[in-house]
Amino acid sequence: MSEKTIKTLVETRKRVVMDVNQGKLSVDVAARILGMSRQGLWKLRKKVDEFGLESVVGRKRGIFRFLHITMTKKSNIFLSFVEIYFG
Repeated sequence: MSEKTIKTLVETRKRVVMDVNQGKLSVDVAARILGMSRQGLWKLRKKVDEFGLESVVGRKRGIFRFLHITMTKKSNIFLSFVEIYFG
């Protein structure tokens, strides 16, 4: 997807959530517009209430990737592993 398309989709999600919160749209209609279930929309609204309107994009999740660790830390981890299991 192009950056413009992504930006448009994010703005649409923000606008729909704001309209539901203000009572301008029903949950059923908003869920159909966004292509999600009513439960999914309720979860999205809860996330927006908790983390703000920018949370419609999504949050970073998952474990810390090993690739982002510096070489010094990688070598220390490797040396510790070798010492524990083979040492």
